[in-house]
Parts: sequence; C-alpha cells; structure tokens
Amino acid sequence: MLQEKSGELINNEKFYYPFQRKKNTIYLSDVMKKGKKMIKREFVKQCAAATNLSQKQVSDVLEYLLETITKTLYTKKAVKIFGLGKLKTVQRKSKKHFNIQTGDYYPGREYTTYKFEPGIDLKKLLLI
Repeated sequence: MLQEKSGELINNEKFYYPFQRKKNTIYLSDVMKKGKKMIKREFVKQCAAATNLSQKQVSDVLEYLLETITKTLYTKKAVKIFGLGKLKTVQRKSKKHFNIQTGDYYPGREYTTYKFEPGIDLKKLLLI
C-alpha cells in the first residue's frame, strides 16, 4: 500500500502525509526518492513488514517469481502484471558495421533483448 498525500483517495485507499506515518506501511516518498535504488534486501524487509510474513517466506516468493519470469521470457512469451506493466522479448535486426582498417561494411548479428511497457496505473503514478 503506497501512501503519500492526506485526504486523497486513490484505488479506494486513503493517502497520508509523510509526517503521519503508520506502522507497516510502504510510503511512496520512501520508494521514489530520486537517485536512490531499492535493493532486494530492502524490498523484502518492507514486504515482510507490510504482510506480516517472515523475511524468509517473502524472499522465497520473490525468488520463485523472478525464476518464473525468467523462464517465461526465455520461451519468448510476454509477462503481464496488472498494475505494473508488460515485460516482453524483442528481436532486434542486424545492423551494418564499418571496419575502419579495411573500409568494408559487414553485417552485425541479430539478437534478442527485453522491453518493458509500463501499465496505465504505473504511468499515472510516475507522472504525478
């Protein structure tokens, strides 16, 4: 549950100012500080506190989730998580490269990479 502003109702949940902190609540201002990355350990701690599960249980669920997403992407299928977005694989075309020493062009190789398309809820949240 992300909370930031007092009095606003977003997704039927009341939002609070940062100085009105509630226990076991993840605040938007903590998560979205510019230049700060959330590492896995911090993510597990916050999820464990919010869900009343142990950190080991949350870590196991997260590992299984990441493993499942990786396997799904490896089979070239898209992963769509409602509210977050869509993660899919994309085939990139080969490009022409130039060899300076010989003056010849040679083809590069095609490769597969991933692409993330944020969902509508995430776009709205980030554009505020």
